[in-house]
Amino acid sequence: SREVVDFSEGLTDSELERELLLDGARAAIEALKGMRAAEGRRLGEDMLARLERLRAIRTEIAVRVEGAAERARERLIERLKKLPLGVEVDQSRLAAEVALIAERSDVSEELTRLGIHLDEFSQLLRRPGSEGKKGDFLSQELLREVNTISSKAQDAAVQHLVVDAKAEIEKIREQIQNIE
Repeated sequence: SREVVDFSEGLTDSELERELLLDGARAAIEALKGMRAAEGRRLGEDMLARLERLRAIRTEIAVRVEGAAERARERLIERLKKLPLGVEVDQSRLAAEVALIAERSDVSEELTRLGIHLDEFSQLLRRPGSEGKKGDFLSQELLREVNTISSKAQDAAVQHLVVDAKAEIEKIREQIQNIE
């Protein structure tokens, strides 16, 4: 009907068909662009929410490892108490062992780098035209820091938090694959 289609005067049937096809194709492309933009916004919002969850996990880990050296010292003393009677404990050696355990389990650098990578990732997602490759790289860096924390931390609660963090990072990596 004339309300739906503009029958332009002076065009042949084949020219009119071509114009109608082009108009339909343009409308479909614009609709696709709109859908992709909306999907991109939703993906970005999802990843930002996951980054916030990772920040919360990072904070929980930082709180949990805060007294790790003292807890290690207490565990070591408890083990030493179970030694046969008459065995003396060299206090300076005990202090050296506790210091060594504390140094090996220190994850402060990893927590700092994890925070930096989370900030970089958030900034990347807030910029128009985010790059998927850079997001993929940053998700690998997040995973590297979390894995190092896992290998250093001697605490079951931290290990559980690491598993949660890895799950969030994996979901982010899956979303990154959807960004062109």
